[in-house]
Amino acid sequence: MAETMKVKLVKVEDAQLEILAEYDLIGFGSGIYNYNHHKTLIKFIENMPRLDKNVFIFFQLPVIIGRSIIILLKRSLNEKDCKIIGEFTCFGEFRPLRFKI
Repeated sequence: MAETMKVKLVKVEDAQLEILAEYDLIGFGSGIYNYNHHKTLIKFIENMPRLDKNVFIFFQLPVIIGRSIIILLKRSLNEKDCKIIGEFTCFGEFRPLRFKI
């Protein structure tokens, strides 16, 4: 995605909160783990200052979860005064837990 759009891609672990102000558009993406976005993304957004920025969201999710998971991420971003201008989701693989007895 970054190569096609000629944009900078940064892992959440390497992102710096103070640099967000320099960008006109910010994308947030994550896989879904245990019915939630990756914990590093959630923590980053929680620690993020209020921004008057356009953002977009993208992630892959298992079919079983459906699109309701998007509501939590949207709520978190809206609380930070972000305007969500686009979203993309696609269905991924679902692997049920298997236990040996």
